Amino acid sequence: MLIIKISLLLSSIIFLGNIAFAQPESNSKLGLNSNLYNGKYYSYFLPSSVDGNQFLESKEYSAATVWKNGEGFEDLLLNYDVVNQQLILKFKTSLGAEKVIALSMAELDSFLLSDKLFISKSDIEDGQLIYHKIEYGDYSIYIYFHKELKLQSQINNVSYQVSKVNRTIYFAKDSSINRINKNRSFLKFVDKESQNAIKKYMNFKKYKIQKMDDIQYLDLLRFMQKEIDEKH
Repeated sequence: MLIIKISLLLSSIIFLGNIAFAQPESNSKLGLNSNLYNGKYYSYFLPSSVDGNQFLESKEYSAATVWKNGEGFEDLLLNYDVVNQQLILKFKTSLGAEKVIALSMAELDSFLLSDKLFISKSDIEDGQLIYHKIEYGDYSIYIYFHKELKLQSQINNVSYQVSKVNRTIYFAKDSSINRINKNRSFLKFVDKESQNAIKKYMNFKKYKIQKMDDIQYLDLLRFMQKEIDEKH
């Protein structure tokens, strides 16, 4: 009985994942701008028995802006699937039909969602991934958000659960981008003449590089830029 339950749930998830790659109708037939509406149908909807969801914040779509191939598109309904690393667009055709597609990563430059700037990059880790970017002056913080679909197994009870959002943090200056895990590893990559001042500032603010929010990251980058500017 346990094996049957696992097989049925896995089959439903695999099925849902497969149908997500069905090609949409011709854009010309739908009366849409092919520069934006050229993704694949998105149908990665987990069974109701799965605890959690695949999105960064919630299942609700939010008003957002997207830049593709240098062209900007405003007032779109977007969501960010962090399990599959896909940007999801919900829209209506000229005929009033509602569609949901995953935008092409190859053509995606960036997007603004929930007051966060995200960019598509291929030179940090293997593959084209989405990163939240926080920038000030010569410095940037990149945050990679991800979730995992996990098996929860107990006697006579098998279920799946989507994990909480995990974050991987990167620090960038000039052309160097480095993954950082703790304050110590972060300080190794900052300018040597400012290391002591930055360390004291982080201790004073009680900043932990892995647990900071956007405002705290921006505050830290501003302090670092100020230190460099005063020394030059």
